[in-house]
Amino acid sequence: MCLSLEKGRTTLKKADEDIVCYKVLVKNNEKGGIKSPYMCKPYKLGELKKDKLPVKKELFRTKTTIESGVFHAFKFFEDAKKIVINAIICNCFGFFEGNYPIVVKCFIPKGGMYYEGMFGNILTPTCQCYGSKKLKVGEEITYMPTVEDVEKNCPETLVSQIKEQMQKIMFIPKERFNQ
Repeated sequence: MCLSLEKGRTTLKKADEDIVCYKVLVKNNEKGGIKSPYMCKPYKLGELKKDKLPVKKELFRTKTTIESGVFHAFKFFEDAKKIVINAIICNCFGFFEGNYPIVVKCFIPKGGMYYEGMFGNILTPTCQCYGSKKLKVGEEITYMPTVEDVEKNCPETLVSQIKEQMQKIMFIPKERFNQ
C-alpha cells in the first residue's frame, strides 16, 4: 500500500495525542496468525510496532509517494471496509489458502511521528490515510462485508461478479444474494 502526499505536505507531524486509525490485516483461519497484506510482517493484538526502516519516497510532478518505512493505516473505518471489499474482489490476500482480511483498530501513540496523505485505487479513489513510524495495534473489529456494502461501494458493473466471489470465498449461501 502506498501513501500519496500532496506537493508541499511531505513533512512528518508529531501526534499531540493518541490518534485512532484502522489497519487492514490478513488473518489465517487455520493458523490464527495475523500479518500485513503487502509486506507479510506478523502482527499481534496489543503490541507496539516500531518501523526502523528508512522512509522510501518516490517523487512525482504533483505528489510524493511513500512505499515503505512507515505503518500505513486508514483515518476512517469506512475506508478500511472498502479495502476489505476490494480485497475480496481481487482475491488478493490468498483467500483460498485460508486467509481473509480483517480490520484492526490501532493508534498512533502520543508523541509518535506520522505523515497524513491519501490512498486510492479503482474502488477507493480517495481514502485518507496515515503513515506512522510507531503503531499501537488495538483490537480486531468484526466486520464481514454484506451484500448491501457491495452494492453501495462497488461499481454497478462489478456487483454480480463480486457477489459470486464473496460466495465462493466466504461460503455464503446463494439464497442470501437473491433477497
